[in-house]
Amino acid sequence: MSWAALLFLVVSLGLCDALSSPAANVVQKAVGTKQALHDDALSRRSYTIRIPAAAAQPSAVMPPRAPASIQGALSKPGLGFHVLDAISRIALLATSGLVVLSLWPRMPTAPERWGMLNTTGQNPEPMEAFNKVGKQQEVSSQYRKVRLLAYVGVALVSSVSALIYIVRLLSFVADPVVTDYNDAIADVGVNLFALALVAVLFNVDKLPEEKLLAKTEEGGALATLRVRFNTTKENMMVGTMRTQDRKEGKRVVIVACNAQSITEYVQGLKAEAGALLEASDVVVVPVALPMTRASTIDQRIQFPNVDKDLFTAPYLASPNGGDWVSILGSECELATEAGILPVEYGFSIVIEKDGRIGRRIPGLPSVEDLFAPEEETV
Repeated sequence: MSWAALLFLVVSLGLCDALSSPAANVVQKAVGTKQALHDDALSRRSYTIRIPAAAAQPSAVMPPRAPASIQGALSKPGLGFHVLDAISRIALLATSGLVVLSLWPRMPTAPERWGMLNTTGQNPEPMEAFNKVGKQQEVSSQYRKVRLLAYVGVALVSSVSALIYIVRLLSFVADPVVTDYNDAIADVGVNLFALALVAVLFNVDKLPEEKLLAKTEEGGALATLRVRFNTTKENMMVGTMRTQDRKEGKRVVIVACNAQSITEYVQGLKAEAGALLEASDVVVVPVALPMTRASTIDQRIQFPNVDKDLFTAPYLASPNGGDWVSILGSECELATEAGILPVEYGFSIVIEKDGRIGRRIPGLPSVEDLFAPEEETV
């Protein structure tokens, strides 16, 4: 069932629930009034009292008054009211339960897992890393979808009720006979207050959750990128370099700038901290901007006039597969919005050992930045 169908069902049942009381009252009043009039006519036919004409003239003009049977029928809710109200509420609860079950976190099915394997390769380690990203998204906010569903349900019921009471209030205002409509004003105020309260709670609840999910999704996208070590000719995915069981992970630092700046940076890095980096768990991935899909496969396209031995070191890796162009393109847009020129000035992304984005650094990182302790995402 699609989102549109579920939303249509919830709105329809909410309208039925909101309108059931007025509709049932109208039906009940009509049926009760007809029955009361019928009973009153029978009683008048059975017990006819002849009153003299002189005595029949009232001393004063009295307003017409409905018989007691009619007043009782109009004041008591009938069976139709209770039946319609119960049916609408049961249907609304059943639909809400269906929506909760459809949105509840679940494990991927076999076709979905096969699609993940086709996306990330046939290696079981990439598949494990990809599954971990999905689990992190659910664990980070276990009851997030249920809370959002509660917000949506309260907002729908309050908005429909407010609309009905506003229409009723306008009809009271237009009717010169009705002078007391304080109850209708109170009903409108309560529903509008409920809408405002739900909006405030939704925004307060959404901001930290969206920020946490965004960090997880960004880390998951970067985890699917593939790199190649020139020393061992090994091709692996960034997500497989995280900490796994007894295997110590690596900190991956993606350094992006123009080709000349990257060349000078790698030369200085090897001369200044080459031995220190070889003994560490840091992997530096230099990337020349702007990128093309061909440059993510062959490093010589990125650096055509540079000796390939410059990038041959245990702590250096080059892009070699994956959607580098789209993902780094999004990072370039993010840097530009922050006032950083990606090609001229450059930027760096630090991916911690747990696969999460640790920091974004404007410009090319220093040696201290490569070994800095883990911090919150910038």
